[in-house]
Amino acid sequence: MLFTYYIIAKSLKDYRLRYTFTAVLENGSASKKKATTIPKGKTATGLVLSEDSVKKVDWYKVRLSKSRKLSFDVKAKSCDTIKFEFIPASSRIILFGSTFSLYDSESNTYATKGAMPARTYYIKVYKYSKTTSGYYSIKFN
Repeated sequence: MLFTYYIIAKSLKDYRLRYTFTAVLENGSASKKKATTIPKGKTATGLVLSEDSVKKVDWYKVRLSKSRKLSFDVKAKSCDTIKFEFIPASSRIILFGSTFSLYDSESNTYATKGAMPARTYYIKVYKYSKTTSGYYSIKFN
């Protein structure tokens, strides 16, 4: 795709502009039922666009074949907040502190303290406000 960007700068002083472009593939699924699987050791990436509705959600899932800790490295680069929510498939499992937000150019590691039962776990990614745009990555450790 080819995009055109326009920048208006109003200043009485000289200024410099620096930019970089990062190619990001959209891996997320629009529904929990069709959530994209993240294999262990792999990274999924996605986009949050300002023209998207605040109701738009990207869904991912991981499967634990045996009981072990859940651990993810999550990174985001955005102009506002991107929210991440970790959800067990079973309603009998409760994850405390399973929702967190990243803003601007932040990263975080989400890890459970103890081993989690062998099951499927979902990751819900969504933007905080209408104007949020950026990208994110989730690595399943």
